Amino acid sequence: MRRRPIVPVLLIGATAMAATMLTSCSVFGTADDERLAKDIAEQQFPGQLELIDARNLWPAQGGSEITFAIVGDADAVVRLRIDSDEADGSGRCDGTSCAAALTEKVTRARELASETRALLDSFDECGHPVVGLNEQASIPWVAASVTNENVATVLAELTSCAEQWRDTAAARGIVLAPDRTRLGVNIVDLDTAAKLPDADSDLPSLIRLSFGDRTAALTHDAYLSASLPVTVGEPVASMRIVMPFDQGQEYESRVIPNVEKWLNANNLDLGISQAGMLGVTELEPGTVDRIHGYVVVCDPPPQGKQCIGDHAVGVVTDLDGNPTGEFTLYRDLRDGTGVLRLPTE
Repeated sequence: MRRRPIVPVLLIGATAMAATMLTSCSVFGTADDERLAKDIAEQQFPGQLELIDARNLWPAQGGSEITFAIVGDADAVVRLRIDSDEADGSGRCDGTSCAAALTEKVTRARELASETRALLDSFDECGHPVVGLNEQASIPWVAASVTNENVATVLAELTSCAEQWRDTAAARGIVLAPDRTRLGVNIVDLDTAAKLPDADSDLPSLIRLSFGDRTAALTHDAYLSASLPVTVGEPVASMRIVMPFDQGQEYESRVIPNVEKWLNANNLDLGISQAGMLGVTELEPGTVDRIHGYVVVCDPPPQGKQCIGDHAVGVVTDLDGNPTGEFTLYRDLRDGTGVLRLPTE
């Protein structure tokens, strides 16, 4: 079985060490917040909540974030921000009374747990089990070996998974947001997936799939991200590549000089905008090694003015930023509100 009954435990490994320090050491200032949170939890939901983590919010703000599991729900996570020093020592939670805040958090945690179950079950059943989640459980990670030869097949399979998730949610009475017309799915390679760090199997699934060390491992290297339609009339599925910051900077540093050379070679009196290369790195259809992106360019600005850019050069490159196709200039892309509308939009 994927899920086990909840018991009060802490995260393992480095996360466990941090959690233990936070929940047992008053140096970090969580002890009073924990005590108050547990008291309120027992008053509002007697015997239903188990404290599993606490972390100090300083220096961003005062107080602590206390994390509970819901007894009997293997997926639900309740996160409550509490400051026992507020309101003359009676405490404030997320700017309001702690009893009201906790009730709202528990309600939302149960809703999110239902949504998470629908997502996990759907992807399990369609053959692409979820190996990671973002904290909001809105973007799953799956493991797959994606090549130029099978990328269309993988996209078709994942689209089927997304449609199954939509249908499962509807069958279970889960109402998706009206703007939830697509589902993002991140794809990690099989070797990385096999070495992902694990949290204790008794923790809620949302924590096990989204805790810090696991997320760090998933995002350490470049990965693929699919955008999948879940409603009729949406554009077909597409794939893009997401690079770590340093790799993205290196990629851009190779692309921009080539665009400058192309502009000069074609006697185009345009310069590279301060925006540089936009973070739109769609993969060419049917490939995982050809990137289609845009470099924003501008007419020469007046003296002392910045180069904002109304135009863009479409480029196709390999994963290292070397050109593999013709460059294309698109002029006057800004709309009346100042938004740059790229040809793919």
